[in-house]
Amino acid sequence: MKRLAVVLLLSLACGGGPKSPDLLTRDLPSNAVDPRAVSSTVGVPDAGGGILDAGCCAVPFALQAMAGEISARLMFPAQSFDMGQDDAGVWRVTACVDPRADVFYFKVGYPTDDDAGVLEVDRLNYDLPIDSSGSVAPEVNVFDGADGGVCSTIEAGRYATLPDAG
Repeated sequence: MKRLAVVLLLSLACGGGPKSPDLLTRDLPSNAVDPRAVSSTVGVPDAGGGILDAGCCAVPFALQAMAGEISARLMFPAQSFDMGQDDAGVWRVTACVDPRADVFYFKVGYPTDDDAGVLEVDRLNYDLPIDSSGSVAPEVNVFDGADGGVCSTIEAGRYATLPDAG
């Protein structure tokens, strides 16, 4: 009985009947999140190839395969991405790359004569801009990055451009 009296007394002291809790409101981020403001840990690209929670941009890269190649990797100074070969004989990967300007190249692998491993050779896509300043390697391709850090400003299709077959 004492317990019921205490509950009623507290209820009256707090303004009568039960109150609904105050709702918390907050602004949710839009797709236009500045990737420099979030973690640089690589995550999953969004469906539109746009800005990611991971602070990187999904960009497709391509390199025409040459006879005898058995593997290929896209190489940035701080990360690399394994590439797969499509039915047309093109090495492809959609990489989650930092939106800043950078340089890159490709490493392709050939089987060794003694079948003991893979011989890797550096290659470029000559349909893309080339930097021959020698800062990373004698020649590298140039990744322009994103204007203002916004992934949608990257001309992504250009990095998947291949030389004309004819």
